[in-house]
Amino acid sequence: MHRSSFLGAALPCLCLFACSGLGDSSSSSPGRTGDLGHGTFAYQCVDVQQDPACGGSAAPSSFPAEVAVHGRFKLVYSANGAASDVGNPNIEPVSKEFLSVITDQLQALRPGTANVVVRTTTDGRVIDFTPIHISPVSAIQIVAVGGVVAGAGGDAGARADGGATGGNGAALPPGASTQLLVQAFDPIAKPLAGVVGVTWTSSDPTIASVASASATGATPLATVTAVKAGLATITASTEDKVTAQVTITVAP
Repeated sequence: MHRSSFLGAALPCLCLFACSGLGDSSSSSPGRTGDLGHGTFAYQCVDVQQDPACGGSAAPSSFPAEVAVHGRFKLVYSANGAASDVGNPNIEPVSKEFLSVITDQLQALRPGTANVVVRTTTDGRVIDFTPIHISPVSAIQIVAVGGVVAGAGGDAGARADGGATGGNGAALPPGASTQLLVQAFDPIAKPLAGVVGVTWTSSDPTIASVASASATGATPLATVTAVKAGLATITASTEDKVTAQVTITVAP
């Protein structure tokens, strides 16, 4: 088909991962039929707790409408009967200007719509594709496991975790800790999928310290630990300098 040959033109074979039958189906979304109709794509969270598309549950309820710029995610592909003879095809982005490959993950790089194709490993033939819609992050919200702590724009919100954290809720006793998570939103306040890198800072680590959930890089998940009595502002900042804040109160 003309459409297929256009999508498959002059690209190096980037072996993201074998698509048929791989991946943890328990953390994959319901399938989206490929545009050539030879199978289905499913969205898979890199981390079910850190990707808002999963929201801490096993799998997204649907294929996300948009992925955040800088967001990381996975795709899995299942060929139908008409394409069952292709073996284990590979997934790859058509343009590395919009999507990059990081080991077995995809990362969104800039706003727009990027096609992801499925190629046979034998002859590089394109058998299917699907568009990924990428949106800039216009606002972020800090949430705790169990409730909102700070709204987009930095306003303090309700307490979470049964009063385990600060904000406008109960104070943390010294030595206690709680986890905070960032949710990203597009320009019309729709939530965005993907694990977005976030840098966390505390205005006074001697009162309340904050540490990213990963020692290898910025993540949307962090742990706040109360140190001594007082107030400390926790700031989350994305790579594009979109920020949100929450004030943590540590009890005497």
